Amino acid sequence: MEFAGHWRRAAILGVVAVCMGHGVGWAQYAPSGELAPPGAVGTTPAPANQAAADPIVATVGGQPIHESEVEDEVRTLPGGGGEASFAQLYDVALRRVIEREALLIRARADDLATKPEILRQMQEAGDRVLENAYLQHATAARVTEATLLERYQAEVAGKPGPEEVRARAILVPTEAEANEIIARLRTGADFRGLARRFSKDVSAAKGGDLGFLPLDALNPEVGAVVFSLPPGQVSAYPVKTTVGWFVLKTEARRSTPTPTFEQARSRLLAECQREALNAVVQAALRQAPVRYFRVGAGDGGSAR
Repeated sequence: MEFAGHWRRAAILGVVAVCMGHGVGWAQYAPSGELAPPGAVGTTPAPANQAAADPIVATVGGQPIHESEVEDEVRTLPGGGGEASFAQLYDVALRRVIEREALLIRARADDLATKPEILRQMQEAGDRVLENAYLQHATAARVTEATLLERYQAEVAGKPGPEEVRARAILVPTEAEANEIIARLRTGADFRGLARRFSKDVSAAKGGDLGFLPLDALNPEVGAVVFSLPPGQVSAYPVKTTVGWFVLKTEARRSTPTPTFEQARSRLLAECQREALNAVVQAALRQAPVRYFRVGAGDGGSAR
C-alpha cells in the first residue's frame, strides 16, 4: 500500500496538534475495546467509489479518513512495527486519527490555520517530512545488500572477531570512597566482597562481575581503562564517569570468532547508512551555494 501521498496532511496534522498544546497525548486510549468516539453516529457502508487500495474507514465532519492514515498512525505507537501490530493497534490508532481530525475542524473554524506563525510552522513541518523522505530515497540507493556484503568481505571476513575482556567494577558516589576501596585492595581485600558491600552498580550482587564484553559495549571511560589493564590488575586511580566513581579490575581477555555476515549485518548497516547520510548531505550542499550573513551588521549584513 502506498502511504507517501499523505505526508503533507500528516505533517500539518502533527504541527497543528503541537500548536494547540495537545502533543501526542491529548487523550487516554484503551489498548482494546470498541471504538466509540464522542459524537459518533454508528457505522455506515463504505462509499462505493472509494479506491480499494486505500479504503475510507471513517469520516469526521464529512472529512474522509483512509486506511493508510491509520497505518501511518500505528507506526507512531509503541510496538507499531510489523504486520501483526496493525490489527492489534488499529482501534487505538483510528481513535487518535479521528480525534485529531475533530480538533483540526475546530482549529480551522477558529481561523488558526490563517495565522502567520502557525502557517510558518506548518510549512516547516512539511519541509522536514520532505527532507526525511529525500534522505531515505537517496541513501537507499547507496546502501544495498550488495554494499553490505562487500563491506563484510573487506572488513570482517577472515579476520578475528573483536577482543573482549572480563571485568569487575565497584561504583561509589565520591572519589574519596573510591580511593578508600583502592587502598583496601592494595592491602589484600577481596574485590568481590568489597563490590557486594559498597558498589552501587547493578553488578554488585555478582561481586562486580560485568562478564566478557567488547569495547563498544562499555562506557567510554570504563572501557578505556579495562582494555588497557593486564589480567589480574586493578585500576590505580578512580575512574570518573557521569554516574559516579569506578574502581575497575580486568580479569581476563579473549578473542572472539569471526562474526558471520548475519551477526555483523546490523553494525555494517548502521555504519553504511551513517556514511551514506553524510555523503548525501555533502553532495546537496555542493550543489546549493551557501552564503552566511551577520544579523544586525551596520552594512545590512555581509556574506562570509
